[in-house]
Amino acid sequence: MMNNWKDLLIVSTLWSGLSLYALQDPAVQVQAPVSPARGAVPNPIVPVLSPAKGASDLLAASMVSVVDQKAQENHYLQVLGHMIIDNTGALEFGLDLQQKEQLMFGLKAALNGEELPELNQKEMEEFQQFLKKQKEIYIAEIKKRGEAFLAAKQKEPDVQKTASGSFYKITKQGNSKRVGPDDSAKIDFIVRSIDGEIIENTNGLGELIYLFMLPLGVAEVIQLIGEGGIIQAWIPPELAYGDGHTLEFFIEVHEINQPTPEKEEPKKEEPKVDTKTPSK
Repeated sequence: MMNNWKDLLIVSTLWSGLSLYALQDPAVQVQAPVSPARGAVPNPIVPVLSPAKGASDLLAASMVSVVDQKAQENHYLQVLGHMIIDNTGALEFGLDLQQKEQLMFGLKAALNGEELPELNQKEMEEFQQFLKKQKEIYIAEIKKRGEAFLAAKQKEPDVQKTASGSFYKITKQGNSKRVGPDDSAKIDFIVRSIDGEIIENTNGLGELIYLFMLPLGVAEVIQLIGEGGIIQAWIPPELAYGDGHTLEFFIEVHEINQPTPEKEEPKKEEPKVDTKTPSK
């Protein structure tokens, strides 16, 4: 039974496709739908196909085309919804299930063009305090999880600790060349959360960096390997991006460029001046 717009969309597309095919191939006959009598169960459009080769392929292809198009549209809308939530930072408020349901209520109201009561000045201040409190709770929770993660990580074999408090494991030492304060280096890296979510990735394309561009913990561990070196590091938030997240870094150093020291030009000797007073 066609009881929603999706059925109508699929049937209309199939009908149009079959009609066009019938014009090109006389062997294909299409029976138009007949309006059912009142009270009768409506029949969907029933194509009557001859055994001509390719007719069943057309029907299948039309159905797949509609389904694929709708699936792609649904995917785009899901991406849009994810971008809206991600860009507002709503995930960083540590909302529980009930709070998320209320958030969805507000989103649905906005999508349906419904107005919610505006906040007065006092309510706006309270609203901002609520968001601040929620974020503090969220950051405290993820910091606690990060500390537990690092405590377990340092017990693993070959994991070492830096003076500032980061943990690392050298996979490949590389040569003896090291990145200095004034050097640039071409590196590849992947940054992940402790849950395994990829946050940044150079995808093997390489990126030119200077030490002063990097968070303290990253700059510290990158100096432990040379050209061709690979290191894995686990860095607490205060040595990374300072947002409460403990992060995992995979870093490979490809090339280190050290500035050529400027040659000092030899000083020119000034001509000597005779300061003696001539005798009379």
